[in-house]
Amino acid sequence: MKLIRLATSETVPLEDGFLWPDEFSWKAIEQNQDYAMDGTLHIQEGKKKSGRPITLQPADPQMGWIKLRELRTVLEWSKLQGENFKLQFEQPHDSRQFTV
Repeated sequence: MKLIRLATSETVPLEDGFLWPDEFSWKAIEQNQDYAMDGTLHIQEGKKKSGRPITLQPADPQMGWIKLRELRTVLEWSKLQGENFKLQFEQPHDSRQFTV
């Protein structure tokens, strides 16, 4: 897996052993239900435009290796505003890409 800074094409490799624990808990369509003063149920439904969380955690809480220089790069990138990045999975069964 790797993180790519789109403005400069710089790349930081990430360990492939990370899990995505909130991958299936996010819902693209949500409902909000509320009652009016007279007791009528109002249901509002909509599709989310963005904001899907991607949390990466190591399978073992004691593990999760990254080189110090790469960690510093990701830390510096986290301070940037208006930047777009691509998270790219690089496994034979999973080659998805997400703009983050």
